Amino acid sequence: MKKILTAIAFAATMFATPSTAFYNQDVGNWAVYGDEGGQETNPACVVEYMWQDGSTFQLIYDLSTRELYIWFRNFEWDIADTIDQFYEMQMIMQGRQGMSSNRATYLLVNKNTIVIPNLNIDAFMVPFMQLRELRMIMPGTIQNAYLDLAGSRMASQSLFRCVEIGDTMDFYEDIGDVPL
Repeated sequence: MKKILTAIAFAATMFATPSTAFYNQDVGNWAVYGDEGGQETNPACVVEYMWQDGSTFQLIYDLSTRELYIWFRNFEWDIADTIDQFYEMQMIMQGRQGMSSNRATYLLVNKNTIVIPNLNIDAFMVPFMQLRELRMIMPGTIQNAYLDLAGSRMASQSLFRCVEIGDTMDFYEDIGDVPL
């Protein structure tokens, strides 16, 4: 399982800039795109939020494995823990309509990048679309992270359109079989 998630972490870094986009839409402060993938990555639909310092939050739906996961690079972090290890954190989404709080496991990719794999789509997407903020409560002395979810409903709807389009495409036609 560690090899698979390390591969996911590597693949996720490839989505920082879509190689061949089959879908591209800006929705307020969010960018939503579909990437055809390639030899190193699976095709995916991505919801992205980028800060001025280059910190980037990506919610990624892998079209091949049907996995929903987060790739998050926060340049304010300087995490000294062991890379390629899993750690526990708390994700809290809140707003006028309520609150959602869940424990999550993240993989430390490097000192300022984590991957949160295997999100439950129903449990994550509903509050992501309905609530106003996402807080990542990190362990120990690691600085917590905050994401304003304004516009996340429209960005999520665009993600769903991307997935619908992606499901109709044959991504592996020109590159042969890609192992999953």
